[in-house]
Amino acid sequence: MHQHHLLETTLATEVLRAKAVATGDVVTIDVTANNFKEVFGYQFTANLAGMDLVEVKSGAIAIDETNYGVPAAGKMTMSWSTETGATVADGDVLFTLVMRATTSNKVSNMIALSSDVTSAESYGADMNANGVELSFRNGDVATAGYALYQNEPNPFKATTSVSFNMAKAGKADFTLTDVTGKVVYTRTVEAVKGMNTVEFTRNDVAASGIVYYTITSGEFTATKAMIVIE
Repeated sequence: MHQHHLLETTLATEVLRAKAVATGDVVTIDVTANNFKEVFGYQFTANLAGMDLVEVKSGAIAIDETNYGVPAAGKMTMSWSTETGATVADGDVLFTLVMRATTSNKVSNMIALSSDVTSAESYGADMNANGVELSFRNGDVATAGYALYQNEPNPFKATTSVSFNMAKAGKADFTLTDVTGKVVYTRTVEAVKGMNTVEFTRNDVAASGIVYYTITSGEFTATKAMIVIE
């Protein structure tokens, strides 16, 4: 049976509970797991915007400097494996990311999972690749297999991509509004079950500054903010 392993962030410090950090703040993010059962390995790339990686501290699984790196500015890669398979109770801390903020922003705008350098995958006992997702308990919205993620890059000038997860295939309606509530763009996407990505260009977004994007699919709806710069 294929298992889906979901890595989630637990926002551990008072700064993070406030959902925002200031330049120079040291940010600790405890990464916990749901359905981390008989996992033999995982890998992912994290896109960092306004954050520098300081170190990764071991938790329920042992992590050292051979498991992570910064191959390019704004990119963190991580991979881990074991010969015996690991099971970690839901909610237990897998490892802790220690970051230093180089700008002031919300944490959920400053780190996002991707497959830019290494594919975001985990491996169970059958050695088939399963998904890995990163979500923020104080910001990203996830409901029964549906999820809306922060756009990347953010802020953006020309184009930006928004990833979202669907519990089943179907139509997903996107509505973009400015800070006054005026609708500036709409699009309907024929989405597949699982992870999807939609791209928005500066021509689509006839506004600058903060623009809110809302997804609606059936009973699921979620809204996040993107930042458009000239």
